[in-house]
Amino acid sequence: MNKTLNINYITDTNKVKPDFDKFIKNIPFEKQSKYYKDLNKQIVKDIPNFIIKNNSDIILKANNLLNKYLNNTLKENNELNTWNICLTQDNFMFDFPFTLGSIIFMPLNYNNYMLKNDKQELLITFIHEQIHIYQRYNLSNWNNTIQNHTNWKLCSFKTFNDMILNPDTFYKNYSYCYTLDNKQYYGYIGNNFDIIWIDINTNNKYTNEKLPKQEHPFEDYAYSLSIDISKKLKNIFSGWL
Repeated sequence: MNKTLNINYITDTNKVKPDFDKFIKNIPFEKQSKYYKDLNKQIVKDIPNFIIKNNSDIILKANNLLNKYLNNTLKENNELNTWNICLTQDNFMFDFPFTLGSIIFMPLNYNNYMLKNDKQELLITFIHEQIHIYQRYNLSNWNNTIQNHTNWKLCSFKTFNDMILNPDTFYKNYSYCYTLDNKQYYGYIGNNFDIIWIDINTNNKYTNEKLPKQEHPFEDYAYSLSIDISKKLKNIFSGWL
């Protein structure tokens, strides 16, 4: 039997601040304003009932899809039967969905637009972000699987002037390089939100269509799994989209 599904909307800044402070301290002070300005103004405190009602329907389906796809693995982690959602205002963390700790940060405008125009895409987004939380609380299993079955290998964390930190993949102790043709490449997100690859031996930028489309295996897996889940279980969507 599935455990009870809990959906919590986080509106208290104090519950967000500890994990956010841990992340933001790694960003140079002069760049911090690009990520956020004022948590009290950026976090939505009054959640309309129509969002709660419609999101609950989508999150329930997302949770069921994840449990079916990952079978018993997901159910072993208590964190994953609880969905913590924090809605955010414009320009908070570049207005992208992301996670910190066990909280999914979802831009209010994006949430509202997808509710009206593309519920399936919103469901995929929720699945994508919850996979990141699953990764965060099962680091050893994920890292062992990745290193044993892919071309991604652990390497030292690197910083670059045009680098944008991705909260979903920021682990100084679990940074990855990608091995291609017996050479290793470090990927990161640049100022224009493009993926930049660096040859770790020469520090020169490198382009090759064989390199992954994402800069980190956690991001690579979150994209591929969330899309794969939606393709394999399309019948789940019928009747409510």
